[in-house]
Amino acid sequence: MFYLIEITKYNNGTADGYGVYSYATLDEAVAAYHGKLRGAIVNETYASELCMIINGIGAVQRYEYWERSAE
Repeated sequence: MFYLIEITKYNNGTADGYGVYSYATLDEAVAAYHGKLRGAIVNETYASELCMIINGIGAVQRYEYWERSAE
């Protein structure tokens, strides 16, 4: 079992978003991980996105923090 942890901060006053999603395989979790990061980058209301994949015992498999640059 693998878990995708997501923390989203917005730049429009929306409350921060948090989520934990479970996947049976690492490939499924990685596909979702990249989808979450892509979604954040293309959505102008996202200020930052933290995505992390951990396995069933908490070992980090993937980790990325993205922050929108100042225009």
